[in-house]
Amino acid sequence: MRLVNQLVIVVGALMLVAGAMAGGECCEKAAATNDWCKGCKEGFYNGVSMSSAKLHKTLAGDPVSTNMKCEGCKAASANDGWCKDCGTGYANKRHYASWVGYRLALGKHTAAKEIKCDACKKASADHGWCDACKAGMVGCERYTDKAQYEAAVAARPVLVAAAKEKCEGCAVAMVTNGKCEACKVSYKDGKKSGS
Repeated sequence: MRLVNQLVIVVGALMLVAGAMAGGECCEKAAATNDWCKGCKEGFYNGVSMSSAKLHKTLAGDPVSTNMKCEGCKAASANDGWCKDCGTGYANKRHYASWVGYRLALGKHTAAKEIKCDACKKASADHGWCDACKAGMVGCERYTDKAQYEAAVAARPVLVAAAKEKCEGCAVAMVTNGKCEACKVSYKDGKKSGS
């Protein structure tokens, strides 16, 4: 009897772990808002899941500060732009140190159930432009500006690669055109650019 009780406990524990790994309602909510699921320790950005909290925080950006010193940042924050001096972007009242996060943030986050057009629904699986709607989908973001759409199309494969990257430092460096201090590898536009 004791062995049966232990087996029931082990099976129950495995089911709980499997449920957390599989996501669920908590992850669905996090994915719908580009958020971090604390319970499952999984982040979501533009429909891509990631296990690195540091990568997720870098992509998701921070609320815009009210006491900016840089004039370029002040101008960029007023019109969802990019400050070349600081290498940071502003969109929807958020500050992005990641060029990937910034480019994808310029779209309008659109839940799958909100998409009425079949071509747009199909495009949301990865990306695509719908001539009928005069809009493009990149993951769960909708763009009406063709240049912003094309910039997001270029950014999304970097997001996908960074989410799969084993080294957290390299993942963050990929999306920020930075350098991984642990590996001594620099990245430009998501690709290794030397050490």
